[in-house]
Amino acid sequence: MVFDIATFKIKIQRRSAFFNFPESFYSDYKAFMSIKQGQCNFVITIVPYDSFPLPSKGFARRQNHFYYENKKVFIIKTRRTIARINTVAKKMTLGFKNACSEKTKNRALMAFLRLALSICVVQKGGLPFHSSAIAFGERGIAFSGPSGAGKSTIADLLVSPWQLLNDDFNIILPYRESAYKIYSTPYTKRKTLKKCVNRGANLRTIFFIEKSKTNTIENLPFKNKYIFTLAQTFMFPLSDFFGKKILDNAERLCASVECKRLHFKNDETIRPFIFRHAGGLT
Repeated sequence: MVFDIATFKIKIQRRSAFFNFPESFYSDYKAFMSIKQGQCNFVITIVPYDSFPLPSKGFARRQNHFYYENKKVFIIKTRRTIARINTVAKKMTLGFKNACSEKTKNRALMAFLRLALSICVVQKGGLPFHSSAIAFGERGIAFSGPSGAGKSTIADLLVSPWQLLNDDFNIILPYRESAYKIYSTPYTKRKTLKKCVNRGANLRTIFFIEKSKTNTIENLPFKNKYIFTLAQTFMFPLSDFFGKKILDNAERLCASVECKRLHFKNDETIRPFIFRHAGGLT
């Protein structure tokens, strides 16, 4: 499946003979679009692991090491991969150790593609969002929460005859003043990807979800909307600029889009309940 939501284009170049992705993988992931509102293209070049030196100072987070060359250039190093990211020029140089299996390379490239997409989204005023999302006509609803909260569960209960955008990772972008769209991405399990539709929808409501014995909705004060939104935004420690940009984008989103807390029961009663409270999407 080729995802082309007319939003971003990510071009992959290979300069390493040992790196041999199947062409089917490239057809799935390389064409991430040309932007409607100006260009935000991102170029990824694949090279051998030891192709560039590391700065002398960095910091560790979990099993990853991070280095700043300057305010524009950032390096992420793991046991098997290394990436040099220029956030201004929108270029990424990605290296893999020779001992990496093809599965490891595929998984790593997907992760760095998601990072590249997220950088573009934040620069355009949006958020890469941990959520499931469904669409009915031009209207969309997002369900967000930590792993295990029930994002996939509620999407399965609601999807037919509505359409599933993605059950784990979507992108939210402004498209006019105080209005946002939510778009599908190809980042989910392969078997789930077959159910997803390649499109965007006007974002009407974000529900922050929790499983319960009854279906209830509570209004949230702005502070809670903001905290919940930031908690489910895909973060990347690139620079102070991106940190501030994410905070500002989340604040504008919460001020523009309806956000509510949803306690839901895992059965068919959630279908009429949700769409009654989301403006009659029946």
